[in-house]
Order: sequence, then C-alpha cells, then structure tokens
Amino acid sequence: MRIDRLRRERQKRFADEPMPARSLQLRQRERRRSSFADWQAERAAEGWRIKEVEWEPQSDATGAPRGCAELSMPGEEPPAWIRGTIDRIEQNVETGRWAVLDYKTSRVAKDPEKVHRRVTKTEVVWKDLQLPLYSFMAEPLVGKGVVPDLGYVALTGDGTGVRCRLVGPPSDDGVGTGWDLATVEDALERARQIVRDVRAGRVTEAKSLRYLAPIEEELLGVGLVRAPERPSEDDVEGSGDDGDRKSVVEG
Repeated sequence: MRIDRLRRERQKRFADEPMPARSLQLRQRERRRSSFADWQAERAAEGWRIKEVEWEPQSDATGAPRGCAELSMPGEEPPAWIRGTIDRIEQNVETGRWAVLDYKTSRVAKDPEKVHRRVTKTEVVWKDLQLPLYSFMAEPLVGKGVVPDLGYVALTGDGTGVRCRLVGPPSDDGVGTGWDLATVEDALERARQIVRDVRAGRVTEAKSLRYLAPIEEELLGVGLVRAPERPSEDDVEGSGDDGDRKSVVEG
C-alpha cells in the first residue's frame, strides 16, 4: 500500500477517532514503509530476489497436516509435525545463495544469535528454535543439507531504519557468518527432546511475557485497570454496615 493511499484510508476510517495512540501508530507505519522501501531497493541492488513470502511447507506424507513439515523421530517413535509460516525467502541471483528471514518490529534490532542460544566454553544452550526450524522447513526450496542465511529483518519501533541481522558469530564488518549444518542438526535434536518431554507430560508453565514498552502500555491503556479484588471476610466486616467494595485503578 502506497503512503498516500495509507493516508486516505486513515482519514476515511479514523477521522472521528482522534486518539493519540491511533495517530502514533499510523505515523510509525508511514515511516516504517518508507524505510522499508529504501532497504528493499538496497537489497535488490545486492542481487537478492524474493522467492516466497508467508510461505508454509507442504508435506507429501499421507495424512500430513496442512502447512507442516515432518520431523522424524528415532527408533519407532512417531514423527512430529512442525508448523510455521516463513515471512520471507530470498535467493541471490549472483551467488545462488538462499536467505530465510523473519520480520521483527521492536525498539531495537535484536541479535538473533543471542536470542536463540547461549554459548559458553563448556556448553551450548538453545533458548529459541525458530530460525533453525525455519531452515529445516525450507529444505524443499533450498535443497537438502543446505543451510541458508538465517536472520531477522528488524523494523525499529520509531520507523527510522531497517536492519538485517543474521545468525552466527559476527565477522569483522559486524555481519553474522551463519550457522553450519551441524548447528542446525543440534537444534533439531533439541526439538526432538522437547517433543519427547511434551509426549511424556514433562512440561512447565511459561512465564508471562511483556510485549509492549511502558510508554506504549500507557498510550494504549494496557494494565491500567484490573478487576476488583474480592476482599476477605474480615475486610467486609470492617468496612461499615453496607460493606462497600471499591474497584482498584492503578496508574
């Protein structure tokens, strides 16, 4: 959608809703689109061409769920089905190299290497499996045994720029050097262990996540009002003859 068309849609849909949050969101969207167009032009000049967007795997296996890739399990264990949608798959027309990228919107461009694993002198701990699973899912396109460039296309919260960050230890120019096949296989083995744990009922409750910055929560009114707490019997008895209860509003 062109920016001028976006502005017309904004006027048409939200002319009677002069909420600060709405105006802020639309202005950020305009800036992100402009920055993304500049980055896309630079990417194309480097030889990259988009092959697929919002791509889902299609397994040929009998009874395969739609949009899933089959993850084999050792021995007689039944396979697991990995579902996902890949934002962007590219190929470089000059080098033939593939890239599998995921769009991220945040205040800062996160390092996908640090997001996915913690590497020490003695161990490698996987914290997130998104990108190695994407590499596995994309095999029908990029070829079996081929590890594409993997990373994030970060659209910063203020919309002032777009940055592509790849996985792997940084090279001299700060760009990730990528993962090899052994790294992806190690992540897949971790995924298999998670499948075993889930099937065996060895799961733990995830902690609550916070997706918005404090200023965004203020603008959108998130977390400012919550349901009234139910007082104890002692509280009711001590609140007067009518036993009034007050709702709680937190600023």
